[in-house]
Amino acid sequence: MLFWVGQAFADDVDLKKARELIDGGKSAEAYSMLAPQEELLSGDQDFDYLLALAALDSGQLEKSITIFDRILAVNPKFAGARVDLARAYFALGSLDLARQEFDTVQHQNPPQGVLDGIKKYMDLIEERTRPKKNSLTAYAEASLGHDSNMNAANSLSQINFPALGTVVTMANANLSTPSPYMALSSGLELTHHLEPGVNFLVGLDLKKKDAPDASSFNTASADGHLGVQLSGGADVYTFSAQQGRFYLGGLPNRDTTGFSAQWQHTINPTNQLVVFGTENKMRFVPETSKNQNMDQSIVGSSLIHSFDTEGKFVASPTLLAGKERSLTGRADGDKIFAGARLAFQYRLRDSLTGFASGGAQYGQ
Repeated sequence: MLFWVGQAFADDVDLKKARELIDGGKSAEAYSMLAPQEELLSGDQDFDYLLALAALDSGQLEKSITIFDRILAVNPKFAGARVDLARAYFALGSLDLARQEFDTVQHQNPPQGVLDGIKKYMDLIEERTRPKKNSLTAYAEASLGHDSNMNAANSLSQINFPALGTVVTMANANLSTPSPYMALSSGLELTHHLEPGVNFLVGLDLKKKDAPDASSFNTASADGHLGVQLSGGADVYTFSAQQGRFYLGGLPNRDTTGFSAQWQHTINPTNQLVVFGTENKMRFVPETSKNQNMDQSIVGSSLIHSFDTEGKFVASPTLLAGKERSLTGRADGDKIFAGARLAFQYRLRDSLTGFASGGAQYGQ
């Protein structure tokens, strides 16, 4: 009875009209017409194919892939659906999966016109996956916020020293100061591909943070890095050297020279393990701050877990620990610290991703 009812509704849905809309470049309109009937008519090959095609051509790539998979699970020799599934993977950027589906169709002896179309896609895939000699990536970011303690200072205006029999009144600059702030950052990285599995990296990052109510604690930094990346199989190793200068209140505050190493291992399609370590030498510029000179060591590990094979929903917990070693007997001595961070990322649409993160660090 359900089958007969489905057939009756299939007769009511004008599939010919939907085909005309798709062929006429009105796939979004065709999808709007077909989608309300999906729950009832799912499983009807003609209906499913037009719905998937309308979804594909209107930019709903993941939806189209789901429907094409449903069609091919029942009829794996439906070459047209497989070609369009490959097109969806190609549009989504999953080039290896697109190549795999196109290759399957080629072995099914399709008409010459289909083979010619597949060849054009395969040539594009080859071009896009061919290693480039040099590649450049860049970013820019702006943010607004509020800091409850811009200068990371004590909140007490007076401190009692019973042993000395005196009370010290803190200067305003040494009291915690709240302020709104605006932060800007930008950077770029040039990658030189020496040979398969060997890349050289060079990059620069610039950051600035201004607080109108605590301008003497405005910060800025310039950091450069130079490194090499080695990859093979499931493993990627990155080694880099860094050099940077940090500014406080518009004046040079400290220089940092460092070295870092990272190992990234793909456990399976949904899990990656990252282990990292860094060694930094921090040297303060003002003579009055040179007693703060220190060496800093950090080690840590992250797990990158995807809740689906397409990487739509990803979580990444990180644990780290480190030590600051005072070189000139600073008043509070050495420091040990540990921290944790948890980040989530969710792809809302093909071109829109939301993320959230939180972390805490304890030092002594």
